[in-house]
Amino acid sequence: MKDFSLVIEELQVRAEGTNNPHLKEALEKVIALLKHLDQRGLAPQAFSNELATLKKQLAGDTKPSQIRAFYNMLTDRLRKKHGLTVPHFYRNLWMGIGMGVFGVPLGTVFSSLLNNFAFIGIGIPVGMSIGMAIGIQKDHQALAEGRQLNI
Repeated sequence: MKDFSLVIEELQVRAEGTNNPHLKEALEKVIALLKHLDQRGLAPQAFSNELATLKKQLAGDTKPSQIRAFYNMLTDRLRKKHGLTVPHFYRNLWMGIGMGVFGVPLGTVFSSLLNNFAFIGIGIPVGMSIGMAIGIQKDHQALAEGRQLNI
């Protein structure tokens, strides 16, 4: 297989033939991702294990959660092996990191200074904002370097 066209065709047929709107949406996300990988010139042989998993899932009664799991598995592999990320990946990642790393300590300091631990949660939104700012900056950097998937 030299490109993803056969897999894309099979997924399009499956998406058109389903009555489940959630399954159709999940299949369309995978189709868009595979088309983008094809445009980037990535070889399907590099994703043979993932495509075999997809083929098994399509053989039986396919659930939207299975297709979403495949999508997540494929994007995770793209991030780890090829350095490619989906849009807003770093923003979402750093939002949680910011709450834990910046927010909780800031809330603890703030509540200690006021001597009222009812204000311990005040740092969490501040940390979330700091984390989102860092993540957005990293997303812009990935986009400028061409490491962000355009899906």
